[in-house]
Amino acid sequence: MSNLLRITVHITSLMFCAYVLQGVEFSKFLRKGHKEKDTLLYLIVTLALANLVAQFLLNLSTSFI
Repeated sequence: MSNLLRITVHITSLMFCAYVLQGVEFSKFLRKGHKEKDTLLYLIVTLALANLVAQFLLNLSTSFI
């Protein structure tokens, strides 16, 4: 599979997951006054979810080719 396609899928899934997770208020899961941890949690969850989505799509596409 082309490296350009893999990169494109990863970047697209990252943008999609970041957009979807904007609606989640991570501050509700943390104590008040921890804005840095809120941002860090958002970043980690976004990267992890984007990686899972990209791997799923790439594995799905290779199973049909």
